[in-house]
Amino acid sequence: DFLETGFISEGFLRLAYVPPLPEAEWPGGVPRYALASAEPPFPTPPILISTGATLPGKTWPVERWAELLRQLSQPCGLLGAPPKRFYHSATSEGYLVEQELVQDLRGRLTLPEVVGAVQRADLIITVDNGILHFAAAFDRPTVGLYRREVIRLWAPPNPNLLALSSESGVADIPLDAVLAAVVRLAPSVGQAAD
Repeated sequence: DFLETGFISEGFLRLAYVPPLPEAEWPGGVPRYALASAEPPFPTPPILISTGATLPGKTWPVERWAELLRQLSQPCGLLGAPPKRFYHSATSEGYLVEQELVQDLRGRLTLPEVVGAVQRADLIITVDNGILHFAAAFDRPTVGLYRREVIRLWAPPNPNLLALSSESGVADIPLDAVLAAVVRLAPSVGQAAD
């Protein structure tokens, strides 16, 4: 009963005997993340996505990513590490780039520049990974796709995060649910391009 949230950062603070911070903006007295940020060396799109995961159960089907990107009204950029064999979304990401649905930013920015791009974005749509936490650090409107069993533990208590999950896994989160979350967080972005 001593925890106010299920967020793992609050658990770490309590285990380290750090009292709740009264000036903290997040529930549970959890401070926001403090991240180094740098201006990207080139303009980045207003919508950023990150499909990357090292666990296959954290990924969303490429067909849904492609349809989502087709329905958004603004250019999108793809954040992540350069493609790697063990990276379960490398093939999917390659497809999105080949179809010209995203600007490929993978591996082109330093970590502080990635943070800077996220800090300036109008919307971030991502699976449960580091990009989501970068977005939470700056209160950016974020749609996060989570596995049901970890959503309470890993989702930052950020009011600008809409954390979505499905009983049967990330792969089964409906496209309509993601689009509804986009419209709720960023109505102008969620309108289909003409």
